[in-house]
Amino acid sequence: REQGFQTASSAFYHAIFLSEEANFNDYIDLAHAANHQQDARQWAVVVLTSLQALWPEHSLAAFWRGNTYYRLAEANGENSADYQLAVDEYQKAFSLGIGDTPFELQTHVNLADSLRGVGKPQVALEHYRKALLINPNSSKTRGELGSTLYRLGQTVEGLRELKRACEGNPRDGYARTHLASLYMEQNKFGEAEDELRAVIDTGFIFGRTYFLLAKVMMKAGKFESAAENYSLAVQNNWS
Repeated sequence: REQGFQTASSAFYHAIFLSEEANFNDYIDLAHAANHQQDARQWAVVVLTSLQALWPEHSLAAFWRGNTYYRLAEANGENSADYQLAVDEYQKAFSLGIGDTPFELQTHVNLADSLRGVGKPQVALEHYRKALLINPNSSKTRGELGSTLYRLGQTVEGLRELKRACEGNPRDGYARTHLASLYMEQNKFGEAEDELRAVIDTGFIFGRTYFLLAKVMMKAGKFESAAENYSLAVQNNWS
């Protein structure tokens, strides 16, 4: 798959930079291909900067630049300055009218995630809630809303939203792992173990799930099982 994206990037590169007929969608496609390669995401920013210079009033240019910075921020850690760049681009996308397009939902969600990354969880809540008005069945968005509420000290409402997310989509491994983590903070290790094993039973592969289960096993004195799950945590993806 990685090779496929590299081939696509090369093809779009030639389409854009060696052709006088390149259009808006050519730039978007090139940046999209680059976004799927970790080492090429800064290149995607350059491509989208060119696009924005050519089409300064196009909301999708800001949206895709925001997505690129958002991916860079996720890769570089919680305190990445790229989160603020993502926030700026998503807000610009809204000012240019992306709220009237099919991209409105994802812009709200990504902007909320980025706002949390720059330490503005209260503002993030507004965008999670707006996203849920568009799609109330999104377990991922509801799970992020619940987690954010919990971190802000609204524990009852936060747990309620996380439980709603899990009930709405029992196969949402991220939401159930979030819920298990909060149970652990409340020393409800039995409930946490139930959630984590339910996640694993769905076939969801997430390093953090195994890491949390290992901690639960440590609390239960099941050290051999803990070691096994720590090993699985290291072997699997955390994002």
